[in-house]
Amino acid sequence: QEAQSPASLLKEAQRSLRSSGWLTVIEWHRKKSAQGPPLKQRIKDTGMVEMVEKAGFRVALKRDLNSTQYVVVARK
Repeated sequence: QEAQSPASLLKEAQRSLRSSGWLTVIEWHRKKSAQGPPLKQRIKDTGMVEMVEKAGFRVALKRDLNSTQYVVVARK
């Protein structure tokens, strides 16, 4: 589901997860494609990693899922 404020959602996830909890974020690459949200709503992978870390998570993995999406996995 899309978040109106990704940074706020990440902060809430940080607050509500257990101390050893994991977070997984799947996002569209910020490039044109036939599927997915409008380009202006997509978050670059580097920007997502930065937001996840700023929310207090430790990024364990950032990987392309396919040519249009990537995943970020982080631990509290």
